[in-house]
Amino acid sequence: DEQRDADADDGRRGGGDVVRRVRRAIRGEDPARWADAVADAFRDMDANGDGEVDGDELAAWLAKRLGVDLSAGDRRTLVDCLDVDASGTISHDEFLDFAVEPPAGREIGQVARRLRKALGEDGLLSLRAELARADANRDGAVAAEAFWEAVRAVAGELGVKPGKLDVRPADRRALEERFCSRGDESRVRHAHILQWLEAGLVDRALARLRRRLEQLEKRRGNGGAHLDARAVFRKCCSRDGELTRDDLGRACKRCGLTLSATALDAAFKALDKDNSGSISWGEFRSELFSARRDADGDARRGGGGGGDDELATALERIFGAHDGDRNGMLQRSEVKRVAPHALRAFGLQPSADDLRAFEDTLKSAASDGRRALTYRQFEDAALAEVRKSLDERARAPQRRAAALDQLRARL
Repeated sequence: DEQRDADADDGRRGGGDVVRRVRRAIRGEDPARWADAVADAFRDMDANGDGEVDGDELAAWLAKRLGVDLSAGDRRTLVDCLDVDASGTISHDEFLDFAVEPPAGREIGQVARRLRKALGEDGLLSLRAELARADANRDGAVAAEAFWEAVRAVAGELGVKPGKLDVRPADRRALEERFCSRGDESRVRHAHILQWLEAGLVDRALARLRRRLEQLEKRRGNGGAHLDARAVFRKCCSRDGELTRDDLGRACKRCGLTLSATALDAAFKALDKDNSGSISWGEFRSELFSARRDADGDARRGGGGGGDDELATALERIFGAHDGDRNGMLQRSEVKRVAPHALRAFGLQPSADDLRAFEDTLKSAASDGRRALTYRQFEDAALAEVRKSLDERARAPQRRAAALDQLRARL
């Protein structure tokens, strides 16, 4: 009974049902056509045609094809099942393996979730050290049994109860088959397994940083120290206005957050979207405030130029140019001057009524009672106003068509 309850719990919270549903949607019902179906699904999913699928492309395809809106936990479980080399993208081979070779036990993403939860960041660091000692050949692979012995040893040191670890024989086989050493199925590539497990730490690390930034902004609104995301970023940059890995660590500490080296590495890799070795403000902002980014995507695209980096730079330049006392805030007296520049940054040509409405929006955005706006409040207000303008433009042809229909009816 306890085992059935655990299985049901895994299905509800571990994403197993979602993963199986995705696999069926990818390969279809006819085994004779699985290879063709998988190739078609991969091409459909690979929106930019670069031969690899990232998390955003996967989520967009699921929303379009299945109407599935994944929770953060389900998305991580699914990515763990697909991106086994933890590269951040899904290759065609990984996609094919996932679709046509379902595991005998739980999905490997569920197993990863259980291992991470049982061992934690410190446990994964200890496991890495334990396996390095066991890897006599220094080739990144150990005997499968040696790997599981290391897992049990670390779990024992941490006082993890056996039921919390709960890696069953079928789960072990699934991981061993997926990560077996080439030419020797009795050995597993422990370096790849650890990279895969550590990649999953990024969700928690970024969520903690996001919450901390939001808490700091709320504290500032209640009379605390002035500190928001842009201020943190600007104060911690050490190279060409971008964050290095060490800079990111300092930014976290400035927010009162300490990440382990493993979690910091995972967070840096996730934020450095273009793999340039540093994090731009656009990358930092779009990842840490992704929910707002997604909601505002249409507004940004409607601006007629550039991506998040260019838009963020333009808005920041406008904000800085009108922040007369350089305190990182716009006073209400400065709002009237900034309004036309902010709207024109999106390619709009505002009328006098548009400008008055936007000034009112900016003034009301300073909700902390201090009659001033932080950069984020300014940016939110600008995006909201542009979104409204774009919606009105989109509805204009419909209103004209409706008016013509009414006129025809009268005639």
